[in-house]
Amino acid sequence: MKTTIEAYTITVRRKREKDPLLFSDSPDIYDLMAHDNVSFIKYIDKNITGDLPAEKMTVRIPPKDHSHNDKKRYLCGIIETGYYGKEYEAVDKDDPKDETKKILLGKSKAILKPFFYYIQIPRKGNKALLILERVDNNGIYPLLRSILISFFNYHFQVEDLYIIDRNAVVLTSYLKKLKEGRYNSLSLSANSIHTDAAERYFGGLNSEDFTIELTMKFKNGMGEIKEKKVKEMINSGKFLFDSPDLNAIFEDSTKKVTASIAGGKTRTLYLGNENKNIIHPYYEIEVKDNEKGFSDYSSIKKATKLFITNILNSFKNAHLNIL
Repeated sequence: MKTTIEAYTITVRRKREKDPLLFSDSPDIYDLMAHDNVSFIKYIDKNITGDLPAEKMTVRIPPKDHSHNDKKRYLCGIIETGYYGKEYEAVDKDDPKDETKKILLGKSKAILKPFFYYIQIPRKGNKALLILERVDNNGIYPLLRSILISFFNYHFQVEDLYIIDRNAVVLTSYLKKLKEGRYNSLSLSANSIHTDAAERYFGGLNSEDFTIELTMKFKNGMGEIKEKKVKEMINSGKFLFDSPDLNAIFEDSTKKVTASIAGGKTRTLYLGNENKNIIHPYYEIEVKDNEKGFSDYSSIKKATKLFITNILNSFKNAHLNIL
């Protein structure tokens, strides 16, 4: 079976400070997470298990399926979590009208799903690697970020909160797939425009009082030649307008396209390298399933390590200080 993962580099910094912590500093964050008396897993099990009101989720750590490697400085495992606050009915898949087979789950109940996580912390530098599994189109980055911040605050015992910053790992191969896919739409978003244009078209509003968005949707069946021309036009940076006024309005706009890639999945591509990290790509890996139909732990661990090995050169090009 296939499962989906998302990959990020993350940094840790104190609130109100711009520079992230260096992993070469003391204490060793990897050592804290893997070996401390209150290690990452023990901390979650003791302090996080149960209701997380801020996230409207409950968390549980399974008794097994956790690993760490001191040589490669990674830890990985399974976090079981699910949302509560809504009432669900579980019914028989073949006979959903059969009331005798119906199970009612009240608003205080959460359907727990297992999510794989992988954290690799280098001996030096300030960027760690974070890989998270997505299950049924749900991810756990916000949850894991909250847990990490709570863990750091506990261990460093300071009043200042810690902040986790992330950047998506965007592979060249992924961008290539997007650019070669079928473009579905082009969106331009101008957060502010030149004052003279605002005065001409929008009366008494200041240019900072509004944003302007324009979306152009491309119909199916245009044909290969027209689709190629659309791509060339968009990728050239010359965006459709002969009108100087329109060009002035959208000159500094955020520009993005939605593209369909293999399997018909739609992804967003921000144009311009400065916005590359706004993309949050998902990558598919092949794993074995367990008796419950989710990813087998040993299988997804092996597949994730293979994923990292296969793209190690891309990571190095992105200045990721790992391995």
